[in-house]
Amino acid sequence: MAWWKGHRAREEDEARRRGNDIRQMGLALLGEDAAVAQGLNGLTPAEQKAALEAEIAAIKLGQLRGDFVRAADIESEVGQIFVWFQQSMVGLPDRLSKQMDMSREQRDVLSSACSDLLNDLADRLEDLRHEGSAPNSTDPSIQKSTHNLIGSGPSPASGQASIGAEMGGALSQA
Repeated sequence: MAWWKGHRAREEDEARRRGNDIRQMGLALLGEDAAVAQGLNGLTPAEQKAALEAEIAAIKLGQLRGDFVRAADIESEVGQIFVWFQQSMVGLPDRLSKQMDMSREQRDVLSSACSDLLNDLADRLEDLRHEGSAPNSTDPSIQKSTHNLIGSGPSPASGQASIGAEMGGALSQA
């Protein structure tokens, strides 16, 4: 009988050691979030159940209080902001040309500058998505705004003069 208890204790110690090793590998691989998710592994089933029930109760209480905001709602709102910004930037040259008696060449330069700014913004947003700072969104407005903000236009490296020089100070008169 003593042999069996000793054998059982060694098995439990080995299982606990393996669990700790797995947790450490998960922490090294996935970061601190993995430690939280795997933190229940060292508990007995009854303790795991109690911990999960307490977490569920805390989440439900937070939802009732309005402490949580759904990620999908935030993604949708941010996506709509980018869509609005894109549409505003695309329409800016036409609006200004009507208000300021701009030549076609000046309007085209302004349009190219707006296009370049939108392309730069799209590139930065795409970099954020690939770095993992922003989750890959399933929201169509975010996907649309990060992938195709606007068609290509001449870049500042194309040798064109700055927008202020081309427009002859027309923006400062507005």
